[in-house]
Amino acid sequence: VSPIMASRAHHRLNRIAAQMALVTFSAPPLTSIVSREIRCPGRSAPLRRLSVAASALEEAIKPVLGSDVTSLETPQLLIIADRLEKNLKSVFTHLPDTIAVRPHAKTHKSPVIGQMQIDAGACGLCAAKLSEAEALVKGGCLDVCITNQVVGRGSIARLARLAAIPGARVSVCVDSKDNIAEIAAAMREHKVSGFEVLVEINVGQNRCGVEPGAPAVEIAKAIEAEGPTLKFQGIHAYHGANQHVRQPEERKGTVDGKVASGVKLTLEVLLFYVVARMQFPCEDCG
Repeated sequence: VSPIMASRAHHRLNRIAAQMALVTFSAPPLTSIVSREIRCPGRSAPLRRLSVAASALEEAIKPVLGSDVTSLETPQLLIIADRLEKNLKSVFTHLPDTIAVRPHAKTHKSPVIGQMQIDAGACGLCAAKLSEAEALVKGGCLDVCITNQVVGRGSIARLARLAAIPGARVSVCVDSKDNIAEIAAAMREHKVSGFEVLVEINVGQNRCGVEPGAPAVEIAKAIEAEGPTLKFQGIHAYHGANQHVRQPEERKGTVDGKVASGVKLTLEVLLFYVVARMQFPCEDCG
């Protein structure tokens, strides 16, 4: 690939590189400020405005534009726009419409690419850490699920402030009742209602999460007890080692094991709990 701009992707890569400077922490001092509207699909009104340092963008782009790949210092982030756009489209081409796709932004850490994924059909984004979620929301990607636990008074307060941003839809995973109570208290303090919480279940990675089945349902009940401040949004299951299983049939076998069984057990107990709470009319009661 030499030079990296020698294709019809030149204009698109120029645009992406400029926008990605928004999340470059080592950018030059901000001088000339311009405004740029960020819009979300299906919404006519701007959701927010970003202040962009024009001179900082120009300085950040200069080392990359028109350069031969062998002349770049490492580490260096490179984007081949044609391949990026092809990958974005192929995800939704190969999946049925019944599956909602929420890509993980921990790989690119860019609100610009995140918005491209949303434009392509993603229902929102995932983030591994609170700081990633903050960057995504402040960068215009308002629907973010933090796929880990957020603990500690300071971090939970930041989470509540993030959830209080107008238009933001932030959710988080939990695996303990104490954490649920702390999150609920912070959300009430920041006047946040209906904050979405998922129960993380341990499906074999033994890193975090409550055990599947009845223990997970007890955590769901604790979330429900904090309503309307908190809202039980579902369950979350992750086994990172499976992504390194490259062959489809072999991967299916690993997923069908403890991952699928843990999810199935939890869903069955949840369903039993919901049905048990339902009130049915008694035909003999008149």
